[in-house]
Amino acid sequence: MREAHEPETSPMRHADLFAEIDWNGCLFDGDWRSSPDTLSPVTGRRLGTVGRASTAQVTTSAATACRRQRDWAARPCEQHAAAFRRATELAETRQASTVDWLGHESASPRGQAEFETQNSIKSLNQTTSLPSQSHGEVVPSKPGRLSLAGRRAVGVVGVIASDDRQSRSTP
Repeated sequence: MREAHEPETSPMRHADLFAEIDWNGCLFDGDWRSSPDTLSPVTGRRLGTVGRASTAQVTTSAATACRRQRDWAARPCEQHAAAFRRATELAETRQASTVDWLGHESASPRGQAEFETQNSIKSLNQTTSLPSQSHGEVVPSKPGRLSLAGRRAVGVVGVIASDDRQSRSTP
């Protein structure tokens, strides 16, 4: 049985991870909404308040994201690259906090949390060059046929995660 990683530090010690925005209670579906507390699966202690959405709120959020995607896609590639560079910079400077939060929120063993965080940073580093690359390429096809593969900006990034703790049985 693998042992869950419980960080030695309080989750609030690493509040710098979310210092630029007060993420407590944040759920955005066109307007900011409040939400109930989130508890550590390891200790049962309060971690913070994280937005939880109903089906209707997810639908509204998706419609808002769709509208905003068009604005994002119209921006120049330099702005897209700058957003990826900033995300990479934040991930690198807050790596230790991210590892600790993964331990608190999902009971990840430290090694797994470090691996996941490092892979995320590598992926972000790789994405910084994507906006300035070609938007498509010619791909192999049948003689006499021209096949093109295209790439387009996706835009708004969001997270939808299930709360599987409701399905767990308690002793």
